[in-house]
Amino acid sequence: MIADVVVPVFRDLEATRSCLRSVLGHSGESLGQLIVVNDASPEEGMAALLEEVRASDPRVVLLQNERNLGFVRSCNRGLALACRDMVLLNSDTVATEGWLRELLEVGHSSERVAAAVPLSNNGTLCSVPSWCAATDHRVLEGAELRLQDCEPRWTEMPTGVGFCILMRHHVFKMIGGLDPAFGRGYHEENDWCQRARQHGFVVLRANRALVFHLGGASFGAERERLDRLHARLLCHRYPHFLEQTREFERGPEARVAAAYVRRRLGKFSVRLEAAPSELREALGRRPEVELTAGEAEVQHAADGLHRVEHLRRFLGATGHTVLGGLDLLAFRTVAGASSRRSLQYSAAQAAQAVIARSEFERHELLGLLLLRPERVHTVHPGVSNALAERDAEKNRVTLERLGLAPPYFLFTASDGPHDNLKLLLAAYALFRGASHDGEPPALVVAARPVSGGLLERIRHWPPGVRHLDELAPEDRRSVIQEAVALVCPSAYSPWPIDALEGMAAGVPIVASRLAAIPEVAGDAALYLDEPSPEELATRLAEIGASEELRARLSAAGKDRARRYSWEDSAQRTVEVYLDVIERPDPATLTARQMLSGLVRAVARRPGGA
Repeated sequence: MIADVVVPVFRDLEATRSCLRSVLGHSGESLGQLIVVNDASPEEGMAALLEEVRASDPRVVLLQNERNLGFVRSCNRGLALACRDMVLLNSDTVATEGWLRELLEVGHSSERVAAAVPLSNNGTLCSVPSWCAATDHRVLEGAELRLQDCEPRWTEMPTGVGFCILMRHHVFKMIGGLDPAFGRGYHEENDWCQRARQHGFVVLRANRALVFHLGGASFGAERERLDRLHARLLCHRYPHFLEQTREFERGPEARVAAAYVRRRLGKFSVRLEAAPSELREALGRRPEVELTAGEAEVQHAADGLHRVEHLRRFLGATGHTVLGGLDLLAFRTVAGASSRRSLQYSAAQAAQAVIARSEFERHELLGLLLLRPERVHTVHPGVSNALAERDAEKNRVTLERLGLAPPYFLFTASDGPHDNLKLLLAAYALFRGASHDGEPPALVVAARPVSGGLLERIRHWPPGVRHLDELAPEDRRSVIQEAVALVCPSAYSPWPIDALEGMAAGVPIVASRLAAIPEVAGDAALYLDEPSPEELATRLAEIGASEELRARLSAAGKDRARRYSWEDSAQRTVEVYLDVIERPDPATLTARQMLSGLVRAVARRPGGA
């Protein structure tokens, strides 16, 4: 594939020299003719330079305007000489190795392609690493950008960008050249692209081609006036141009290349919502991560989505999206609200990656939401090292304030049916009714209340049972550390944080084998083979009576808990971020753009969400 390159020239001798040298030096066999149009440049030395370039290479064709025709007419004069695909290139640009071949390959990816534009340090919709903002080209020169690995290879755009645009010859012959109504320039390329799109053609950004744009060599002080004047003409001709451009700018596809290049330069930004403070702190210690409250290359919703406004904000993110903390109970239990299921299903389909907190949860996500396996990543959360630090005096003061006295068993899950508090109360009654030497350990219930849970129905607690409200963070460590055992009989725990906290504190665990608890606890728990009040009562008796068993489980639990550090969790989370930046899934990008538009449309309707 070969293209002719057209460069209109007026001012800036040194920029023009650099431009022409770069085209001749970096275009290889993809270059047919380099057509240079001297628009009656008043600059001393320009004519001599252009003659020198013409004499140096037989591919160079030099056109001299006897009088200044303006940018658009000069472009059309050069384009008229082309007999194949053509690239219109500003004279204040510098081409990089392989730029033209990549533009041609993207341009020929389909007969429906009218134009292709490269990335640039200063190219509005094509700008990298700062999207829609200029960056000194020296920041990118010499950097190991590895653009050949950038995904997706191209991005469909609502328009091209005039600093460098490949125009397919068959489209050019069909719709004609640039419109002279745009005179000296500005928005003429937008007009040409809109004409092409009216015929059903598309404009692509080639995310693996790079052309530096120095800027400022054209129009000088007239720039703002020309921009305003021709923008009005453009919008009059194409009333939907601004809306479509803004829609693209809001969408995730606009910034995929900028995010990739910024990551290759060593940094990327993350907006982390509703995440554990320990994860936030661990990520903040990573040198490549910039945590921000504003726009970011990656938006990570770490605690599911509960309301329509959460979904709207998630879908409207300008960067890549990562979703975690999904409420699988909404899918698995009769109490799950259909609206919650719909919100979370929609978000999961549009997310570039979904994080599961355990292999059990990952398996559930794959089955419930029909997600492709490569999009769902297991990242085990960490557990606080502070749980292993024992302060006997602080524990004594805390327990006295709460009215607790050891020995006691502890339950810290929720009062929802899936966490089996009802079964535990029945088992504890059997345990307490059996013969014991002295007063048996109490049962402390510090359950997280849920709507419709057991706590709403209990008026009188059975003998030996002490109920506390959900433990405050400053009390949690002391209450856990002083327990005889932490009881975790849950039938459905995608991420058993209670069991892990107990293990980290050195407290023995009595647990169900169901869901994710065995994945975390391994051999460091006393398991229920067939959960029933009778078996759980037996396990309570065993662990209460055997100091040797408690010591063995305590040591094994501490050892297992050390595997779940927040530093490891942060490392794995960063790997997920890098995966979505470097290998974004085009299907999810499109799904998010479509769902986002639908949610906005519904919100604008009277009575909309």
